[in-house]
Amino acid sequence: FSLGCVLWEVFTGSKALQGCDNLYGHRSACSRLQQLDPSQLPSLVRDAVSRSLAVHPQSRLDAAALRGCPLFHAPAVAALKELDALPSRDPSLAAAFLGNLTSMLDSGADVEYRECFTDRTLLIVVLPSLDACVRAQPKLCAPAAPALLACAARLDARAFRKSIQPILERFLVDAAGPQAVLAVVEHATLLLDRADASWAAKRVVDALARALRDDAGPRLRDAALR
Repeated sequence: FSLGCVLWEVFTGSKALQGCDNLYGHRSACSRLQQLDPSQLPSLVRDAVSRSLAVHPQSRLDAAALRGCPLFHAPAVAALKELDALPSRDPSLAAAFLGNLTSMLDSGADVEYRECFTDRTLLIVVLPSLDACVRAQPKLCAPAAPALLACAARLDARAFRKSIQPILERFLVDAAGPQAVLAVVEHATLLLDRADASWAAKRVVDALARALRDDAGPRLRDAALR
């Protein structure tokens, strides 16, 4: 039951039990459990959480049944676990995972990924993990850039300025390499729309200027000209 309460709050952002300051409040809160709307939950966890929150204990799942919940074995959840371990992964394995992550974050991804990678998940899991990854291994800036920009495409300007701008700072240093700069240049229109004016003038315009230097490759120059 306790795990059901935790999972409900994780996936809906609200508490399953509210007003439990005394016995009367606890009884009232339990009576309202039957009014919870399971459609607020992702389909993979809906049945398990709903049954865990049953008012009568004999109607709840036992531990073995809960471990069989599809959510705990879903590829999207495995991806979240991999994100946690990313900073310590071998660079080649981390780069391969980051390449696959971008498609998982796309708004047109399969419903399983859309339900798992909500905007809230991007803010509290994906972006901090990408930040830790490029801090620990700066060479991963290039493969991480498309995933970071996929987050930028889904979040509003306020979230972008608070959570993504600081990470992009590390993508735009000389050590980040041309591929990271290319990703920024190719998404310049998006970044100019989301970023604050001073940051855009300093960072995005600088990236465009770097792309037009004589020693920049033809793909980088063409992207900047577009």
